[in-house]
Parts: sequence; C-alpha cells; structure tokens
Amino acid sequence: MLNKGFFKDIENFKLVVDVWHKVGDKPFYASDFDFSGGQMRALDVRGLIKATGNTKEAFILVDEWRDYYKKVIVKEWQVDTENMYKFVNDIEQICEELKSLI
Repeated sequence: MLNKGFFKDIENFKLVVDVWHKVGDKPFYASDFDFSGGQMRALDVRGLIKATGNTKEAFILVDEWRDYYKKVIVKEWQVDTENMYKFVNDIEQICEELKSLI
C-alpha cells in the first residue's frame, strides 16, 4: 500500500506544474502564488523547486486584529525541471511495477 507521503508528493508536484505552466523557467516568489512558507519548504525539500540565491524584503501579517506586520527576507525560487522529470520517471516506474503485479 502506498503511504500518505506519496500522495502528498503528487499534490506538491501538481502545484509546481501549475507554477511551471505560468512562469516557465523564470524565477518567482511564494507571494506570486499565495504560497505559504510551509508550502515552499515542502516543495524545496522534495526538490521540485530551488532557491536562486536572490532575496527581497517583504512584510507578513502576524496579528490581523492589531494589524501588526513583520519585515522578513524572502527567497526567490525557480522550478527545478531536472528533479521534476526524475519524479515523473519514478512514477512511470512505479506504474510499470504495479502493472506487472496484475
């Protein structure tokens, strides 16, 4: 049985494919797609995106009631197409293995 992490990987892959269709190989920031820091971390850990090394200052809302914001440095990202193709190849291999079991 496939674990939940596998399905989360597919979900993350879908997110990155959407980004890729919109920006191609151009850099982007999480705010361009309303992604949270946690989402960006998950995409980075799975190797679907990579940091470009560029950053910018941004403000994040920390207390909506008091209208408090915190100034932070955010990373610029780029889709890691090499790892995306590897992920697709891994999925194809899993599908072939499943077919052989039927």
